[in-house]
Amino acid sequence: MAGIGRFGAISLLIALGLALPAFAQSPGAQDGSEPFSVVDVRTADQAWSPDGTVLTYSARSTEDWYYDIWSVDLLSMRYRCLTCSLSLLRKHNGSPAWRPDGSFMVFTAENADVLPMADAQAVPGVGVNCNVWAMTPDGRKAWPLTRYATDYAAPRAVLRPQFSQDGTRLFWTEAVGDPGPAGNRGYAWGIWQLAVADFVVTDGVPSLKNLQHHLPGDRVAFYRGKGFAPGDRYLLLAGNPEKNQPLNGMDIYEYDLQTGRLTRLTRTADAWDDYPSFGPDGRFIVFSSGRGLGAAFPELTHPEWQKYARSEMWVMDRNGANARPLTRFNQADDPDREWFTRRVGAASRFFVGDIELDPAGNRAALNVFYEGPDGVVGSVLLSLNLEQRMKEPPRKPGR
Repeated sequence: MAGIGRFGAISLLIALGLALPAFAQSPGAQDGSEPFSVVDVRTADQAWSPDGTVLTYSARSTEDWYYDIWSVDLLSMRYRCLTCSLSLLRKHNGSPAWRPDGSFMVFTAENADVLPMADAQAVPGVGVNCNVWAMTPDGRKAWPLTRYATDYAAPRAVLRPQFSQDGTRLFWTEAVGDPGPAGNRGYAWGIWQLAVADFVVTDGVPSLKNLQHHLPGDRVAFYRGKGFAPGDRYLLLAGNPEKNQPLNGMDIYEYDLQTGRLTRLTRTADAWDDYPSFGPDGRFIVFSSGRGLGAAFPELTHPEWQKYARSEMWVMDRNGANARPLTRFNQADDPDREWFTRRVGAASRFFVGDIELDPAGNRAALNVFYEGPDGVVGSVLLSLNLEQRMKEPPRKPGR
């Protein structure tokens, strides 16, 4: 089983095995009286439907602890599991993304032949020994789009498939099964590449054609892709492709598919910038950042580092200027912390993971991982009134 361990650090507080906290509140619709509303718990990543009325996300079962893909109609608050009845997909399923016309969703699914002892590395956000799949929005039919075989010595991994805005292409990032140069801590998570392919539907069956790989930057250590910019020429991603850039110093980048140019949008060598998403018109980017929080990582290749991670939701201009925090869960006297304590429960440390904006840019769905008083790490999917929050005076980073 050598080789699996190097991917353990990719999991953002997921691989610890999230438990349902006894103090978690029931999900409820956002009525405008509070900045956030709770959508669900034990979650990993999410996506909005093209019309903004449905939120689709990964949630962990209390029965077998595998992730499945769920949807909630935010008007009726009716919940439905989309992958629970798919006989070929009995292990981890996650990272959903809608095609802009609403005809299909894509997601990552763990290979059926993976041994149970390797399941933890296949959770959404880690993706080891997983493939990219497509399914109908009702969850009745599903098809594999990639077919990477299970491999424990040099495993492949896939992360966060995303449609182009015209729905004709698909973008994801993948580990190539190569651990990278020995002794180089920047390659602790292996070698990664960008994958872009045409999404083709023939007689109702989706498939990929013209698959291309891109390896931008000075070092192809790790990338997490988050989709296409308006116009579909640029890709938005996070990673550490610079020489001597530490794993905990990931930054946000924009990649030009036509010229191959990689543009660095943030420069925070001592903080983790990740999970970027474009606003609807592409003028601004929201992302997760640990800047100002003083998080230290004694060991990046061991799950122990997860005990130290802290971050908040930030926003910046398309070119990286005017970056400022939008949440302050980690600030003890901030109203965000007070809301969380009142509606979810007491917690001492917070890490904002996946962030997705609705099509209109009025709401943000964000996964917040937190450490409760008993040391158990949990997660909650929140809906933020982004339109209201963006109008508030700028918040200062820090604890």
